Amino acid sequence: MADGPRGPQDYDACRLAREVVADIDWECETSRYYAEKNLGVATRVSSGITKAFEHVEEAIILEDDTLPCPFFFQYCASLLEYWRHDEKVFHISGTNFLHGKSYSGNSSYYFHRHPAIWGWATWKRAWSHYDIRLPDWPWHQNNGLLQHTLHTQEAIKQWNHIFDLHYDNDDPWTWDYHWTYATWVKSGLSASPRENLVTNLGFGKDATHTGNAEAPDLPINPKYTETIIHPIKSHADEEFNRLMEKQIHGKPPNKIKRGLTKLWKLVWK
Repeated sequence: MADGPRGPQDYDACRLAREVVADIDWECETSRYYAEKNLGVATRVSSGITKAFEHVEEAIILEDDTLPCPFFFQYCASLLEYWRHDEKVFHISGTNFLHGKSYSGNSSYYFHRHPAIWGWATWKRAWSHYDIRLPDWPWHQNNGLLQHTLHTQEAIKQWNHIFDLHYDNDDPWTWDYHWTYATWVKSGLSASPRENLVTNLGFGKDATHTGNAEAPDLPINPKYTETIIHPIKSHADEEFNRLMEKQIHGKPPNKIKRGLTKLWKLVWK
C-alpha cells in the first residue's frame, strides 16, 4: 500500500519506493494497493488497512520507516493466533518505549492501553471498530471515557484536546489517534513485548512528521529470540500504564522527562 505523489517533486521517490517491493523473492501471494494521487497520511494509511482486511482476517502492519528484528514476525504470529478469539485484545505492538525498565512477571509481553503503531498487528474483528470521524466522542467525553481509561490529569487533558481536534474533522492529519479511540471505547487491550523489537528510521529532512526531531533511543537486537510465554489471562498492567502516563504525559521537571515528552509527541503525533 502506498500513497501517491504530492507533486512532481515526489515522482522519483514514489517510483523508487514501489520498486523496492516490485520483485518479492520468496513464495507468497502479493496484492498492491497504490494511490494515483496523494490522499494524505490519515486517509491513505487507514484506507489501506481497511483494504487489507477485505482479504485477510489478521495482519502485521509495517510502515516504510519501521525496522523490525526478525523475531518480531514470530512474536506477532504467535500472539495473533493465541488471542484470536479474545475480543478484549485489540492490538499487538512490537515496540516497548519503556525498554530497560524492570518488569515483574515471567511472560514475554504485557497488556496495557496505549496502542503504539511502530510495527504492530491486529485482527479484522478489532479494526472493524475503526472510524476516522470519531463517532460519539461528545457522548463518551461527557460520560468519562478518559477518566475511566487514564490515570493522570495531564494525560486526560492532552487526549481531550486531541479528540476535540479530530472529532468529525474532514481533514485529519493522522490516522492513529482514531485507532486509540476505537480501542478505548471498546476497552481494548494492547500488548507490548518485554524486549523492544522494532526501531523507527523515519527521522530527518524527508520525514513526514519528524523532520527536525531527534530519533528516540529504541535499539533492537537482530539476533534476539526467545520461547514465547503468554500471560495467564488478558488484563491491563496498571503499573505500566501509570509509568507511561507519569513519564510521557506528565510535566517533566528534568532533561530525561523532557525527552520522554518529546517522544510522546512523535509516537502519537
